[in-house]
Amino acid sequence: MSSVKYISYIPTYIYLLNSKISINTNEAITMKSLLQCSQNMKFVLLSLISLYWLLGNEAYSQTILYSEDFEGGNSFSLNVGDMGSSPAGDNLWVVNNTFIGGSGSGLCLGAIPFNFTVPNSPLQPVGILNQPTSTYMHITSQVALTAGLACASWIVPDGLCFNPGTYMTKMSNDISTIGSDSVEFNFWWMCGGDAVEYGQVYYSTNSGSTWTIINHPLGGTQFSNQLNWVNMSLSDPAWAQQSTLRFAFRFVTAQSTTPLEPSFAIDDITVIGHSCTPSNGSIVTSVCDSYTVPSGDETYTLSGLYMDTIPNAFGCDSIISIDVTINSADNSASQVGAVLTAGASGATYQWLDCDNGFSVIGGATNQSFTASSNGSYAVQVNQGGCTDTSACLTVAGLGLEMNPLFSDVRVFPNPTSGELTIEFEQLKDKGIKVYNVLGELVFSKSNIVEEQFKFTLKEAPGLYILEIQSKEEVQQYRIVKE
Repeated sequence: MSSVKYISYIPTYIYLLNSKISINTNEAITMKSLLQCSQNMKFVLLSLISLYWLLGNEAYSQTILYSEDFEGGNSFSLNVGDMGSSPAGDNLWVVNNTFIGGSGSGLCLGAIPFNFTVPNSPLQPVGILNQPTSTYMHITSQVALTAGLACASWIVPDGLCFNPGTYMTKMSNDISTIGSDSVEFNFWWMCGGDAVEYGQVYYSTNSGSTWTIINHPLGGTQFSNQLNWVNMSLSDPAWAQQSTLRFAFRFVTAQSTTPLEPSFAIDDITVIGHSCTPSNGSIVTSVCDSYTVPSGDETYTLSGLYMDTIPNAFGCDSIISIDVTINSADNSASQVGAVLTAGASGATYQWLDCDNGFSVIGGATNQSFTASSNGSYAVQVNQGGCTDTSACLTVAGLGLEMNPLFSDVRVFPNPTSGELTIEFEQLKDKGIKVYNVLGELVFSKSNIVEEQFKFTLKEAPGLYILEIQSKEEVQQYRIVKE
C-alpha cells in the first residue's frame, strides 16, 4: 500500500498529509518574529506573510509529463485483466460524452424480462476542459449500453441476474519521470458506491507487471461517496526518477441491492514532474532559553551557528544557516539572614511571596529585599528580554520577645533611611548597640542620659538588630534600613 501525500485543489479541499512546511530562498532573511511565534505556538499575521513570501520563492520547476482529456483519443487500455479483473462482465469501462440517462429493459438469465431506469450523470464544473459535458472515461453497465443508455451508471450484482466483478482500466504506455525529484498525479473523479462498491486507484513502476494501491486522502483505499465531480492531486516519492511509471483505475462491485449513482468516472488526467535545486537561506535570531530549528528536528540551548534542512511537498530542500543567540535570565538568589539578593545584575526585579501563591510584594523591586516577617520569598528577574523566577528562600527567626521593662520604649521610623530616634521614657543607665545580620557590631553608644536619643545608621540597606541595655536588662529590636 502506497504512502501518499495528497493535495486536492478544486473545489474546496486541501490535503497536506505527512508533509513539512517548505522554506526555500537564495537570499539571506531575518525571521525572528516567525521563529519566536513558532516556538510559542502562536502564528501571527506577520509569520503567515513571511511564510507566504518564502513559499513563493521555491527553487523548483515543473513539467507536464502526461495528460489525457479524452477529447482527441484515449491513451488508456479499457477493461484489462490485471489483478484478476474482468475483461468482460456486467459492467465495463467506456469513453464517451454521455450524461443523459433514461429507461430501458433487459433480460435476466437471457429469458426473464425486467425494466430499469438510469439517472442522469452529474454535469462537470468549471475546471474540466469542455465542461459541462466533455468526453470522459467511466463505468457503465452492459445492459444499459445495449439499451442506448451510456452515462456513468452500473448494474448492481444481485446474485441471480448479475454477478460481482472488478473492472480495471490502465495507461497503455509508460511515463518517464527521470529528472523529476517529485511527481504529482492529478485527475477529476466521482463515484457514488457504498461499502462494497467503490473505485480504487493504482500505480506501477514496472510497466504494469505489478500494481500498488493508493490510499484515499480521507483514509482507506476506497474512492466512493463522491456524488459530484472533484479534483484530486496525489504525490508519492516512489513515483520520482522512474522510467516505466503507469497509473490505473479499478471499479469493484459486490452483491448489493441499492446502488448509489454515479459510477466511477474519470476526466482530465495529468502527471506533472517537479525538479528542483537546493536553495540556501539564513536566519539570525535571538531567543530565550532554547531554540528549535524550523524543521523541528533539533532543539539547542547554546548560542551558535547551526544548519537545518527543510524539504517541501515537491522534494525541494532549503538548507538554512541559523545564527542563534540564546539568552537566559540569571535566576540565582542568595540569603544572609533576612536579606535576600538576586544574582542577576543590571536586570529588573520583582520579589514574590511564595507562601501566598507567588503574589507580588508591593514596592519590592530592588536587587536586594529584606524580609520583615518570616516566610518564603522568591525573585522574578527580567534580564536581556528573558524572564525567570528563583527558587524560594525561607526566612525564619525574626520574632523577638518583649521585656516588660522596655514596653514604653519607642524606636522610629522603622523601616528607616538611616535616621533613627529612640524614646527611652523612664529607662535608666542606658546604652545601645547595633549589629548587622552577620552579628558584627556596627554602632554603639553607652551612658546615654537623654530620654530621646537620635543617631544615624550609616551602613548599607538591610536588616539590623538594635540592642538596648538598661542596667542588667537587654531588649532587641529588628531595624530595617532601606
